[in-house]
Amino acid sequence: MRLLSSYFSAALLSLLLFANPSRANDELSPADRLIGLLDAVSTMQARFEQSSRTQEAQRGEIWLKKPNQFRLETQAPLSQTIVSDGHSLWTYDRDLEQVIISTLSNRVEELPILLLAGDAGELIDDYRVDFFEDEVQQFFLLQPLKAEGILGRLSITFEAGLPVSVGVNTATNERTNINLEIQEITNMPDDTFTFEVPDGIDVIDDRAE
Repeated sequence: MRLLSSYFSAALLSLLLFANPSRANDELSPADRLIGLLDAVSTMQARFEQSSRTQEAQRGEIWLKKPNQFRLETQAPLSQTIVSDGHSLWTYDRDLEQVIISTLSNRVEELPILLLAGDAGELIDDYRVDFFEDEVQQFFLLQPLKAEGILGRLSITFEAGLPVSVGVNTATNERTNINLEIQEITNMPDDTFTFEVPDGIDVIDDRAE
């Protein structure tokens, strides 16, 4: 889940084998297409499965509400809760019995989940966006304009207007894939995006005074 909190993105590279690149005369640019799809997702609840070559598969659930509010709950082998109220970020590691509180970053390369939760138009300014599609899915590839930071290429796949997979390559070319199973939102209580520190848990508050 440490990967998820800092590397949230995924994609199926095999899609490229069957996809057709968007034509130059399309009315919308790839970036505008992506912004339109991301802006249409104002709230979301989904189960996810994260996988990579070097990490054991991780499953969990995500709740999201724009702007910049989200909650991630992961199961074993790494049990964590990660919550943003739009301003602060709480990362609770049950195994370590520790909560780290930090100011929420607005940089996608530091927190890729902002692709789904943040202002899409603002967030993708630092990326070149390419677009591919087949009869079912739309696939976006985001290449950073500057080679800096821990992340490299990002990708996101949509189906029926909803994100179904998100992925990331790190600067060292390690890849993490996350598949999303969107759930019908039946109830999203107001306290979904708040975090109460459990009794007896160590707290590290890294927020600026």
